[in-house]
Amino acid sequence: MSEINEMRKQFQNGNWQKFINSITIDKLRGWDNQTVRFRFPICTLVGENGSGKSTVLRAIACAYENTLKAAKNYYPSKLFLTTQWDATSVQTGSCITYEIKEGDRIIPESKWKKTLDWGYSPKGKRPHRPVIFLDISRTLPIDATAGYAKIVKQSVLAMGNDVIIGDELMNHYSNIMTIPENWRK
Repeated sequence: MSEINEMRKQFQNGNWQKFINSITIDKLRGWDNQTVRFRFPICTLVGENGSGKSTVLRAIACAYENTLKAAKNYYPSKLFLTTQWDATSVQTGSCITYEIKEGDRIIPESKWKKTLDWGYSPKGKRPHRPVIFLDISRTLPIDATAGYAKIVKQSVLAMGNDVIIGDELMNHYSNIMTIPENWRK
């Protein structure tokens, strides 16, 4: 409990230099101009399957230009694919808006908006910080996965072959989950 109290004191004193104060998601996967506010550096998203937890996490991953070496940047066009099951959930006019704290200033109205494709504004001004995003969404019991095999295959093909996990990312992953030794080579 003393660690949490120390974090709370640091946060209240403004010692957390990069922080997403809020995220507003509109016209995306069932979200209709709704805002999630973050009042503490460590948050837990809890809800039933399909309630939007992964949508919030994916949208947050897109907020920053990634500063980790050998790490990729995350874009809504890659994390919110228009697949067979999502054909109507990513539509023209979809928007993800961030209120981001950097140091003593608040960066208002940083956003991704989908017209024909996703565009960020203000242009070229995405804030920078390390970003690690592990997507484990759609974890299903073994007997429920057979019907999704075709859909998953199409989704993987849509993502392409550019998924590379470098040594630095693998070390980050190793800190939070056990990774078999043969995956590290």
